[in-house]
Amino acid sequence: MPLTRSTAGWAKALVRALETKGVDSSSILAEANFPVEALTSPDFFLEARLVNHLWRQCIDVVGDPEFAVRVSEHVYPSSLGVLGVICSVSGNIREALKCYELYSGTVTDTLAINLDWGDQTTMLSVTYPDSAKCTPCDHSIDALFGTVIKFPQRFMGCSLDIKQVCMRRATPENPEFYEDYFGARIEFNAKTDCIEVLNSCLDRPAPNANYSLKKMLEPQLFTVRASLEGKSTISKVIVHIHRHLDKGSVSQALVAAKLNISVSAMQKRLQEEGESFTGLVQRARKDLAISYLVNSPFSIKQIAHKLGFSSAGNFTRAFKLWFGVAPTAYRIQHREHHRR
Repeated sequence: MPLTRSTAGWAKALVRALETKGVDSSSILAEANFPVEALTSPDFFLEARLVNHLWRQCIDVVGDPEFAVRVSEHVYPSSLGVLGVICSVSGNIREALKCYELYSGTVTDTLAINLDWGDQTTMLSVTYPDSAKCTPCDHSIDALFGTVIKFPQRFMGCSLDIKQVCMRRATPENPEFYEDYFGARIEFNAKTDCIEVLNSCLDRPAPNANYSLKKMLEPQLFTVRASLEGKSTISKVIVHIHRHLDKGSVSQALVAAKLNISVSAMQKRLQEEGESFTGLVQRARKDLAISYLVNSPFSIKQIAHKLGFSSAGNFTRAFKLWFGVAPTAYRIQHREHHRR
């Protein structure tokens, strides 16, 4: 799919925020050539260039540079589709963040969320694909960070403890507002957009967790991602990776042969779609690892073999790097949430 789209949920939040300030959104939407059907269709995606233009129109009309951050107060789980609802009923913040990292592509393909799990803190970083035709404007990132930081408290019943926030944007007129709102020190003009979270808050049980609803919705999330990827090279490569992972390591040569193209041609197509073969193998391993741990009776050793790892130890180390917790501990946590 083209790397230019974001869910219309953000635009709906913008309209709600405008109405709260007593601003008539209809003239702004008309000026931005905004498709009004996007406000009533739950599955509508907008070109990122249109979303950026709408943000700038709104800021100009409202005249409040802090407006974008406050828009996050009008983002609801359904604004992020199935992904948002699943995150809102997750067992804890760690579980919600893992899900968002894996499936952020169902909300937008102009950026990706990456998690780096440390001993004391976890770094949530926003990256932008090299092949993206349009990257989100500063206002979009303001709203995204506001949403990520406030979402657990608003919808999960638990708080995200922030150590530091880094933003590539220029220092705003009132940096103190951002620090008060985010509840942390902020470095502006930074090299990356990232949020450093204290690990002590990640595994606290979420009062609003609903394991049954989460399990019921997860297949829909897989379907959404597959439908967005459609007949892309990414989706075709993933199919063959899944088929051959449990037979040992899966190679580029094998998958390219199954697609009747050369390795170099496959690599080029994946690059054009903003992915790499190595990245897709890791993504498949993450997806299958969670599925096996939650839905199968397989031992850790059996799961390691099915995912192409040479030993259970290697799989355990990889899983802990991916999700910040050992696979056995993850399985136990999931079963405890289910018993609740």
